[in-house]
Amino acid sequence: MRRASFRCDAGAAIGAGHLMRCLTLAQALKDRGWQAQFHCRDLPGAGLDRIAEAGFAFHLHAADDAGEVRTALSDGPPGWLIVDHYGLDAEFERAACPPGWRVMVIDDLADRTHDCALLLDQTPGRAASDYDGRVGEDCRRLIGPDYALIRPEFAAARRERKPGPLARLLLAPGGTDPVNMAGAVLEALAGRSDLHITVVLGAGAPHVEAVSRLLVQRGDRGRLITDSRDMAGLMASHDLAIGAGGMSALERAVMGLPSLIITLADNQFLAARTLDEAGAAVLIGDARAPGWTAALAPALEALADPERRVKMARAGLALVDGQGAGRVAEALDAQ
Repeated sequence: MRRASFRCDAGAAIGAGHLMRCLTLAQALKDRGWQAQFHCRDLPGAGLDRIAEAGFAFHLHAADDAGEVRTALSDGPPGWLIVDHYGLDAEFERAACPPGWRVMVIDDLADRTHDCALLLDQTPGRAASDYDGRVGEDCRRLIGPDYALIRPEFAAARRERKPGPLARLLLAPGGTDPVNMAGAVLEALAGRSDLHITVVLGAGAPHVEAVSRLLVQRGDRGRLITDSRDMAGLMASHDLAIGAGGMSALERAVMGLPSLIITLADNQFLAARTLDEAGAAVLIGDARAPGWTAALAPALEALADPERRVKMARAGLALVDGQGAGRVAEALDAQ
C-alpha cells in the first residue's frame, strides 16, 4: 500500500484552507488504495475533528518539527511527504524527509525555494515559469485550476444556471473573517430589503456577535450559519455570492455561482483578477483598503441582469471543472 503523509496546519489565525485541500487530496488517494495520515500543530481551531471524521490518523508536533516529522515517517516503508504550509521551504523539506521518501509541495505564493519532486499551484493565472529557480529542473509542476483540489460535493452539484431574479445573496467571507468583511457588507446593504442575505462564518470568528446583531436588524431577510458542513448546498440555493478570493472563489466557479470577490490577502489577488478577466466573477477590491464598499451598489445593480449572471456562471463552469483532485492523485500514482 502506497503512503502519503501530509504536513499542514489550520487555525483561527490562518484559516482552514490548507487542511481542507489536503483532506480533499487525501481522500482522492484513499480512493485509489493509498494510506494517508496528517502531521499538524495543535493550534486553536486546528480542525483535528475534521481529520478524524474523514478517517485519517494524525500526529501533533511542536513548532520546529522537522525532526519529529522525520522520526514519525521513518517508522514504516517510504512514501510521499506532502507539504502545504507557507512557513516551510526547502530547508524543512530536506530535513523532514527520510531516505527513500519523496516530497510534493502545495503552494500558491511562488516566493521561496522547494526541494520537491512534484509541485502543485492551483492558482488561476499562475505560470509554471513563476517557479523557475525555486524548484529543481526535474520537478514536475502541476499548475492552474485544472488541478484545483475541489471537494467532490462541489463538482457533484455543478449545474447550469437559468435566468431569474436576484433574490438570495450568500455572504461567505471565510471562517474567521478577521477584518469583518461580513459586517461591512451588511452595513453597506442595510437598505436592500429586497435581498435575503445568508452569512456563513466559523463559530469562533472574532466578529460573529456583531454580525449576528446586524442580521437581527434585517428580520426575516437575513440569517447566520456557523460552521457549515454543506457549503455546496448553500451555494446551489443562492443567486449570487460575495466572498474572498481564496479556495472558496474556485468552489463558487465550479458551482457556476456568480460572485463578487473581496480579497483578504495579497496572495488572493492573482486568482481574483484572473476570475474577473475570465468573466467568472467581479473583483470589488481589498477588504483591508478604505472605501471598498462603495463598489458594491453598482456591482449589484449590474448583476441584477439575469442574463449577465448566467454568462458569469458559464464562465466559472468553463474555468474550473472540479476534477483536479483526481488529476493530482493520478500524477502521484504515476511517479
